Amino acid sequence: MPNARQLAFRDNAMAILLGASAGSTFGATRQPVRSPFGAAYGADYGADYGGFGAFGVDAPAAPASAMAILHPDHPANPNQPHNKAAMMALWMQHHQGVQKTAERRSQLYPNEGSDLKIEGYEFTLNPVIAPGSVGAGAQIALGTTNPVTATKQPTAKIKPRGIFVNAPSYGFLTISNILAGNVNVMLGGASDAGNYNNQAYNSRLTLPLLETQTPVTFNGVYSGLLPAGFPPAFSYPIVFTMQGPAEITT
Repeated sequence: MPNARQLAFRDNAMAILLGASAGSTFGATRQPVRSPFGAAYGADYGADYGGFGAFGVDAPAAPASAMAILHPDHPANPNQPHNKAAMMALWMQHHQGVQKTAERRSQLYPNEGSDLKIEGYEFTLNPVIAPGSVGAGAQIALGTTNPVTATKQPTAKIKPRGIFVNAPSYGFLTISNILAGNVNVMLGGASDAGNYNNQAYNSRLTLPLLETQTPVTFNGVYSGLLPAGFPPAFSYPIVFTMQGPAEITT
């Protein structure tokens, strides 16, 4: 079976092209062109510069950082005790600044970052003369005894932490009961509304959580007392207020 060389020689032109024939120099090692340039200097040409053979040699490694070789007590060394203390003081100053900023921001945006939005709301009822009495549905007329009542539902969830009544003095209005749903938050007998006016001290009631479908009912009796400075038959609006945290729904 003929080998590749024999096959190539069947076509002389192909053999020459591939360098298989002695008549071709294709693929042969090329001889360098001799130049007399620099011959006068002999083999020492360029020796003063270390020879061209030094070109391309890897550069020496960079010296170690100046900070790394400083003495531990050197003023420029970050690990020097005085410098470490100064850095710690600077960090503490920054940390305190961030904390103070967060505290002040929370006063403007107390619900930021919370899925439950809460604000302090007020839920108010305005008791009027109870049905079955003269003037039912109207505000009380000072000097005339009448039972009063009011029922209302909050428009947002609220957890009352205090109740307030604008009774000008003790003996003006008696509270029979306060119902949150079907729960009476007043145990036992009636209470004087004077316990919850603006002059009362540390007198508070905490009601259950009021849902939007939870009615609150206020029942009481106006005694007919005429406060100083008011004329008889003056139409007096009774204000019964509950205050506490409420859920924001919008």
